[in-house]
Amino acid sequence: MRELFTFPTDTLLSDEREYLTIAINREEDGFTADKKQTKFDNLVKKGYSLIEEKHGKEVAEAYTEQLNTDFVNPSFWRSVKASIIFFVTPDEVFYYNLSVDLTEDAYFGQPHVKPVVRNFQYVSYYHVLCLSHDKVRLFNGRGSNLEEVDFPDDAPIDIDTALGTEYSGGELNHGSYGDGGDAVYHGHNEKSKEDEIDRKRFFRVIDDYIHENYTAPTGLPLVLFGLTQNIADFREISKNPKLDQETQIESSPRRLKATEVAEKAGDIVEEIISKRYNQLVKRFEETSPEYSLGEQYQDLATASVEGRIETLLITDHYQVDGSIDESGQFQAEGKNFVDDLIIHVLRTKGDIYVLADEEMPADTHIAALLRY
Repeated sequence: MRELFTFPTDTLLSDEREYLTIAINREEDGFTADKKQTKFDNLVKKGYSLIEEKHGKEVAEAYTEQLNTDFVNPSFWRSVKASIIFFVTPDEVFYYNLSVDLTEDAYFGQPHVKPVVRNFQYVSYYHVLCLSHDKVRLFNGRGSNLEEVDFPDDAPIDIDTALGTEYSGGELNHGSYGDGGDAVYHGHNEKSKEDEIDRKRFFRVIDDYIHENYTAPTGLPLVLFGLTQNIADFREISKNPKLDQETQIESSPRRLKATEVAEKAGDIVEEIISKRYNQLVKRFEETSPEYSLGEQYQDLATASVEGRIETLLITDHYQVDGSIDESGQFQAEGKNFVDDLIIHVLRTKGDIYVLADEEMPADTHIAALLRY
């Protein structure tokens, strides 16, 4: 069983396998782990029935046996704080923790990724690295929610640990400006130069450590939070390919509580979401009718298979009975037309947005903007 952190991902899109999808909503009313386990077991049984009806008992057992492990048990559910969605094949299980509400159900066929699209459509998961001149903190970011990372005891997260005996240390003439108390250095003696060298050496250690232990395993972008000079120095030395080049939080994090870091980062995230939504609406309004489609199922099916859909907008709970066959034809049989459509658009590098009814920029449940 493997947790996924990024989307879209070839893990779910690179082949034509059928998936059993199981969605469990986050609970606000204090459901116990045992009750969550019961809900999960009931959805596994429903999934078994869906597969058995289509392929028989042997195939159904191959899928559900992947979930009859010691991993998904009450102990597992006690650690789950978010919504969770499982994608199951006869060989393996993938899952996401999601920060959005979803409809609890079991699905079989194309991976039911619409809740995952909604979770990642404006902002991916990310890390926030809080930089001070002599120590760092790291946060996991999911939407506007942040959770501080507990480093191992031997992690080189402060300058003494990172540089050891090579740290020059000593007294340094400096002042504190802005809202936090991080140091801004006066450059009138040799000690100032030594400290600048130490700081950059410290940042190199941090850059390597964060990339090796957090960025590389997850593939998540890294957002910097710190004073302008610290951010500039870190950018200068960083070799992290996931370092976000557009977003940064210019403020001292030195004396901030975790909740205050989350609040500042959350403000930035909300600004990004608002900006990207407004750009989406503007692009929709500026698209001429010949480059757009509404609830024209055959045209949507053909365009998705041909790779002509650049952007697909769809309301959250919209479902259409039917499917898309191998030749791109809409077929009335089946219950997964929307899932089929989403997968085809993703495989041809289109963008998808799952919106509330009131967020749709037109009086329709589905709209496609075409490349040609």
